[in-house]
Amino acid sequence: MIIELAHFALALAFVLSLLMAVVPMWGAANGRGSWMALGRPMAVSVCGLMTIALFGLIHAYALSDFSVLNVQQNSHTLKPWIYKITGAWGNHEGSMLLWGWMLSCWGFFLATRGLKIPSVLQARVLSVLGLVTSALPDQCYQLFVGADAAATRVEGWRGTFFDRTGDRSLD
Repeated sequence: MIIELAHFALALAFVLSLLMAVVPMWGAANGRGSWMALGRPMAVSVCGLMTIALFGLIHAYALSDFSVLNVQQNSHTLKPWIYKITGAWGNHEGSMLLWGWMLSCWGFFLATRGLKIPSVLQARVLSVLGLVTSALPDQCYQLFVGADAAATRVEGWRGTFFDRTGDRSLD
């Protein structure tokens, strides 16, 4: 259930960061203060959702949840605990999620602590952060895909993709 929640949080963070890229910038361009003000709660929400997604992946690595394809490909049960935790961002998708989380934390701090910055500048900076952050969850959306679902997507293979005994030749 935690993996599904993290996957949903990542998808929601992607959509919300796309909105964060457009709405505050549009408000700054047209002088609409209410649209510029929407950037702050969006930044806080994206940070919370990315935090849920990152800790969901760390949880999957810590418990060696091999139903997640990313964990199955990059971890094993004999790893020491600290290497399991750090292994969550030791691969391409996990590191993209970590970078997206760090960018969303910058957006969070700007939204909560940067109240002395002019609202137009703050809206534009949050919008650019939303644009950059929206590229990262899109790249790591496949992070929480189950191993069974990923194995059935490979067409032309006999058996499953992870079947060590099956014939791997293409039809």
